[in-house]
Amino acid sequence: MKNEFKFAIVGTVAGLLLWGVWAVTNNKSETTITINTPESSSVMPIPPEPPTPPTPPSTPTTNNHKFNLKDVDLSGVNLSGSDLSGLNLTGKDFSGANLENVNLKGANLKDSDLSGANLSKTNFSGANLTSVDLSGANIESSDLSQSNLTDADLSGANMQKVNLNGAILKNTDLEGANIDEETMKQIASHK
Repeated sequence: MKNEFKFAIVGTVAGLLLWGVWAVTNNKSETTITINTPESSSVMPIPPEPPTPPTPPSTPTTNNHKFNLKDVDLSGVNLSGSDLSGLNLTGKDFSGANLENVNLKGANLKDSDLSGANLSKTNFSGANLTSVDLSGANIESSDLSQSNLTDADLSGANMQKVNLNGAILKNTDLEGANIDEETMKQIASHK
């Protein structure tokens, strides 16, 4: 008798699961299931499914991983090899960060702090670097072509083999920067 009762309950549960799948796929908002057992009868209401939350807006990506940079402390982080092109990074603190070989093409970094950061082989072409602090940064072999470096601080920066073609260097502080001959010629052509 006990085995028959277990079989009846298992069969009933399986049937309820199948029926539940049908109810969900046929948009039944509220359902009541009655289970009859030899000992008692009970009613069990099933609440409606909660509404699906809206899809959040897309976030920037780096190496196919989504992330949101809002209110994130980026000082000292390692973002080497990331694609941050075209992002609005205004006023961000990247001091001491590793941004080697990062794509920042067309990014807005106005008023950001990149002091002491490793920016070697980074693509800043067409980026807005107005009033950016690059003091003591390593920007060796980086592409700053067509970028706006107005009022930027490059004092003490390593600027070996930097591409400055078409860059705006108005009021840019280059005091104590390590600049090779080719980069110096590019700077001289902007005056």
